[in-house]
Amino acid sequence: AGAMTPAELAQLLRDNPDLAVIPERGNAPTPAQQATRQAAVERILAEPSEEQMQMAVIAWADSQNHPALKWLFHVPNGGHRDQATAGRMKAAGVRRGCPDLWLPWRTGAANGLCIEMKRRPNRATPEQLAWLEHLNGEGWRTEVCYSAQAAIDVLRQYLGLD
Repeated sequence: AGAMTPAELAQLLRDNPDLAVIPERGNAPTPAQQATRQAAVERILAEPSEEQMQMAVIAWADSQNHPALKWLFHVPNGGHRDQATAGRMKAAGVRRGCPDLWLPWRTGAANGLCIEMKRRPNRATPEQLAWLEHLNGEGWRTEVCYSAQAAIDVLRQYLGLD
């Protein structure tokens, strides 16, 4: 892998707030620490993005015959946009923290299913957790999934496809 551009590094830091790349004052990293950090960066870059995971889940759903899966949709809340686009989306009703995937299909005691997709090592934000808690209180099943396969497994279990 080649060196990262400043823009790529900035994006990596935005997407992975737990990743430490700046050494403490006066403590330059040792070669072993640098190698460990570079290995962590390479692991993160090798992981699919949340968007790629969502695309895989939707592709799987589109390949299935269960009638509920035609109602599975993605809310384009996340991502990085220019200020003008972000402002228009906010004015149109985009809400910070809204879950990524929605399945408005009642099963058993649940009114529907919402999935928040996350790329490791990221965690759900306070806004995302508030949405999930609210929806759960309104009778929706909510999950945080760290891979497309985990989301597919949740969908299969929710719909009784196992």
